[in-house]
Amino acid sequence: MTTPRPRPATVTARIEDTSHADTTPADFFEPGARYYDGDPYKAPEQTHTFQCEHVATHPRPGAGPRAFGFQRNNAPDSDWISTALREADFDGWTRLPDAHTTSTHDANDTPAPGREHPFSISDIARATARLLGDDWTAKSGSWGTVGTLAGPYSTKFTFSIDHEDDLVIDYRYSTDDDFPEDPELPEGTVKCDAGVYLESASAADGLDSLAERSAAAIRAITTS
Repeated sequence: MTTPRPRPATVTARIEDTSHADTTPADFFEPGARYYDGDPYKAPEQTHTFQCEHVATHPRPGAGPRAFGFQRNNAPDSDWISTALREADFDGWTRLPDAHTTSTHDANDTPAPGREHPFSISDIARATARLLGDDWTAKSGSWGTVGTLAGPYSTKFTFSIDHEDDLVIDYRYSTDDDFPEDPELPEGTVKCDAGVYLESASAADGLDSLAERSAAAIRAITTS
C-alpha cells in the first residue's frame, strides 16, 4: 500500500502596501508645461523639448515622482517619443513661457529655446519667412545666433543681436531692388547704421510677435 504524501502547506503571500503620501517636490515638472534642456549656444540637434502630460508617484517607496510625457530632439523633422523623467533630471530643464506650451502636433513649429531666450535668432528669421510667403527662405547661422532671410530681391536681411542687446535686421540698400531710401517704418522699428532694429524687443514678447514685427519692417523696407 502506498503511503500518501502530505499535502504542502498553503502559503499566503502578503503584498505590502506601497502606497504613501505624495512626496512630489515643489520644484518639479508640471502637467501641461513644456521644458527645454539647452542654452542659446547649443545647436538645435544638441537639445530637447519635453512636454509634461502628468506626474505620478513611483510605487516603490523612496523612488520619488515621475513626470510622464513626450520628448523630442530639436533637430528639424524630429518626432516625439514617450518618456518619463525623474526628480534628479529636473535641474537640467527650463520651463518655457506658457505662450509656447501648445499641442505636440505643432512639433515642427516649436522653437528651440535657451535658458534666457526661449528661441534662437534663426527661429525668428524662419518664422518671419513663413509670414512673408513662399518666395522667402531663411538660413541659420552658427549656433542659431544669426538668421539670414532671402526673398525675391538681391538684398538679404540678416537677423542678429547687437552689443546693446537690440534685435537688428541688417541689410544694405541696393539700387537693383529700387527700395525707398527712407522707408516709412512701422511704429517701434528704428533705422540704424546696420539697417533697422526692433525697439524694446525681447524674448518675453514671444516668437510670433517678434516675427510679425520683423515681417512688417521688411514689408516697409521693400514696399511689398
